[in-house]
Amino acid sequence: ADVDRAARLEPELPAVRRAGPLLRGWQALALSREGRHDEALAIRFELERAVPTDVRNLQCIALSALRAGLADEPGRTAAMWHLVCGTWAAVLYSPDFWADLESRTAREVWPEQIRAARDEQIRRVYRELRERAAGTEGAITALYRELEQRWSLEVEVTERLARIDLPPGALACGPMLLERVADPETGSDAGRELAAAVRAAADPHTGELLAPLGLFRHLIDTGRLDEAVTGLTVRAG
Repeated sequence: ADVDRAARLEPELPAVRRAGPLLRGWQALALSREGRHDEALAIRFELERAVPTDVRNLQCIALSALRAGLADEPGRTAAMWHLVCGTWAAVLYSPDFWADLESRTAREVWPEQIRAARDEQIRRVYRELRERAAGTEGAITALYRELEQRWSLEVEVTERLARIDLPPGALACGPMLLERVADPETGSDAGRELAAAVRAAADPHTGELLAPLGLFRHLIDTGRLDEAVTGLTVRAG
């Protein structure tokens, strides 16, 4: 409360400026625990615009979206699952995430444990998306099937980028996250700088996967030619 009051009265004080993001993070956490996920995410996006590579904030975005996605029917929560797909892979492939987990639990996490836990979380998202596609119809089914495709691409690109030396301050992530943080209207200069740095560091094949038609290249690469043709046909109108 004292920090909040100081932020209103003296917003430019150095101590207030340093404490501001932490305070906002606490507010978002409290809102999420109350089930007020839209309000929590609004704060998280504000923090993301300032520092798009903050893995703790990205983790909170993904978990808030996951809780919201599980709390309501598929037709109402597609946007939340889109957000899960566009955030969770970057967290799961971030060394900072696993180092933070070690610090908070005071237990060492071995590489094979990381791989197993990451793979299970990736499979969980696949399961949830496929269950929603199977339990709906029409446009909602098509939306979840496309999200499953995009999740597959997000994981592949993030994994590929995690294997190379990215510039200092960059983050291994996929096209969905980069699209969000670099959006001309809702993104930020920091997000656009991140997108430019990641694309510049990518090898040629990963660069193709990050391009506008990267999803279809990924589907072809993974033997899903029929899905690629269908998607391209729909895109062509």
